[in-house]
Amino acid sequence: TDTQQQQQQPGQQQEPQPMTPEVSAATAAVNAIDKADARLWLEAAKSGNLAALKAMHASNPAFLYVWGKGTSLGFTGNSAMHWAASKGNVDVMRWLLSKGASPNVLNNADSTPMHSAAGAGQAAALRLLLLEGGADSTLRNGLDESVRDVAIGRRKGGGAELAAVIDLCSRAATLAAEPDTAKWPMKPMQAVLQLAGHDLRQFTEKKDFVGAAKEYLRELPARVTPETPGGVWLPMPSLFARPEPVGGAAPEAPKAPAAAVAAEVAAAAKPSSVAAAAAAKAPAPAPTPTPTPAAAAAKVPAVPAAAAKPAAAAAAA
Repeated sequence: TDTQQQQQQPGQQQEPQPMTPEVSAATAAVNAIDKADARLWLEAAKSGNLAALKAMHASNPAFLYVWGKGTSLGFTGNSAMHWAASKGNVDVMRWLLSKGASPNVLNNADSTPMHSAAGAGQAAALRLLLLEGGADSTLRNGLDESVRDVAIGRRKGGGAELAAVIDLCSRAATLAAEPDTAKWPMKPMQAVLQLAGHDLRQFTEKKDFVGAAKEYLRELPARVTPETPGGVWLPMPSLFARPEPVGGAAPEAPKAPAAAVAAEVAAAAKPSSVAAAAAAKAPAPAPTPTPTPAAAAAKVPAVPAAAAKPAAAAAAA
C-alpha cells in the first residue's frame, strides 16, 4: 500500500540518541502502559472513537504518545495522531493537538502524521495539521521523502490535488504566523492567492496583495493552542531507547479502562457503548461528543479545483 512505502525494513532502525530528562520521563511512562491498553488506544484513534480516547486520557495522560510497542501495531510505531491522520479523523486530531500532541511526532520510519495523511490521500487531515497544528511540511522521512513527495507518488492518484493543498496551506500558515503584514514577502502572498483561485492580474500594488491575503486568512481556522503549561507541545518519547526510570523507580502501570472495553472497540460496532464503558472507569465523565470528521472538514476552505494546475509553479516560488 501507499503507507507501507514509508516503513523502514527490519534492521534499519535508528540508533538511540541521548535523551533529555523530559524525553526519558515520557519514554518510561509510555513503555509502562499495558499492551492491551496501548492497542485499545490506537484502535480508538483509527476508528475515530473520540469518547473512548478522552476517557482513557483522563485516566492516564501518558496515553497521548502510545505507539503500540509489543503489539501488532508496534512495527510502524504510529502514534494516535498518525492513525487518525491516515483515516481522516480530524475531530480526533484536533483534540490530540489540544492535549499537547505534537503535529510533527515521528514513527519508526521517521514519518510524520502529514506523511501518513498524504499517503492515504486525506486532504482534510493535511489542512488541519498545517493550518491548525502548524506542522512542518519540510520534514523528510526515512526514505528522504517530503510530504509533497509522498503525495505526488501516490499510486492511487490524486497527487496533484494533494500537492496543491500542501502548497496552499503551508504558505498560508507561514503568513498567518507573522502578525506584521509589512514583513510578508511577495512570493508567498502571490502563491497563496494564486492557489486560492485569484487572478493576480487584478492586483497592482503590494497593498492589494496584502489586503487580499488578509481577507483569505480570516476565512481559515485558528491555530490550536495546547492545553499545557506554556501552551507548548509535550515532549515526545523515544521509540528506540529503554531509559532507566526517572528517579530510580519503575513507573507503576496505569489502571486504564482498556480491559473493560477492548472487545467493543475492536469490533467498532457500538461506539456509544464503548464510550459508556470507558467513561465508567475514567475519573471524569466523557465530554459532549464532538462534530464528526466530515462536519469538521467541511468548515475548512477547500482548495479550488483549478488550483491543482498551478501547484507545481507555485511550489517553485
